[in-house]
Amino acid sequence: MLKAITADDIANVRSSIYNRGKRPQSNHVLRVLKAFFRWATNEPSSRLKKSNPARDVKFLYKQKSDPERVKRLKGRTPTIDDLSRLPFLLANERVFPQVRTATRLAEYSAQRRLTVLSAEQEDVRQLSFGRAPHRVSRRVA
Repeated sequence: MLKAITADDIANVRSSIYNRGKRPQSNHVLRVLKAFFRWATNEPSSRLKKSNPARDVKFLYKQKSDPERVKRLKGRTPTIDDLSRLPFLLANERVFPQVRTATRLAEYSAQRRLTVLSAEQEDVRQLSFGRAPHRVSRRVA
């Protein structure tokens, strides 16, 4: 139940991530929790009644501003034009089918590259991509 979650619970989650050495991740998790509880307080069915337990929990990690890093990231972030050309690039017969599938899965799911590439066949088998799910029939010899 959402009402049972306290600011101390959220601070403990944040601190445990921070103490494991995952400092930027502790900020990310806290940011997501703050956004979730901000949304939930506006949902009548959540019964939070404007009490956001994450609101006053402070970030532990102060990320330094690095203008060079920002410039590098902006330089490699694809533009809308780049993304609109992606289906045409993937249609090229020289693109390996595995690369085509992994790229489309990353595009459709908004997952990180390694998350998609490390997925097992069983993880992907249930996906339909607008078609009926793929069925694998096994013959017993």
